[in-house]
Amino acid sequence: MPAGRPRKPVGQRQGHRTQDALVLVPSPRKRPIPRPPDGLLPSSRKAWRVYWQSDVARVADPVDLPRIERWIRTLDQYDRVSAILRQTLLVHGSTQQPVLNPLASYVAMLAAELRAAEYELGLTPLARLRLGIILGQARLTAEELNRALDQRLEQPREVEPWAAEWEDA
Repeated sequence: MPAGRPRKPVGQRQGHRTQDALVLVPSPRKRPIPRPPDGLLPSSRKAWRVYWQSDVARVADPVDLPRIERWIRTLDQYDRVSAILRQTLLVHGSTQQPVLNPLASYVAMLAAELRAAEYELGLTPLARLRLGIILGQARLTAEELNRALDQRLEQPREVEPWAAEWEDA
């Protein structure tokens, strides 16, 4: 979230401020799915394929491939280590007391890396929204969105009777 004061609504801005850019997913372009890195689990290979078949991958360029490969390798490692951790959550400590498996901290580190990758690559609805990728059923054009915003700004705001009393005070 940007620091400082919140921005004025588009209809109230004046002067040198420019209107926020709206980035839409480009038209569908079919490209071959890149070969996944070697040694991945079947579930990771499936995640790789699902990613490249998704709308989000349409905005990925070849220069992004190393980051996407790091994401899939991290996901693969997370799945492998999580399976071990689920089997042995507690281990014996130095005096034979039960302690949390040291792999738990490694899984937490991998989870943090995955969260960062999901944010960067637009793999969650909120991440796509923050990246400015509009994905939806209607896929409105920028012109249609601007028209809808202009109509909304021109309409008088309805005020509930109880709220009008507070505004008059």
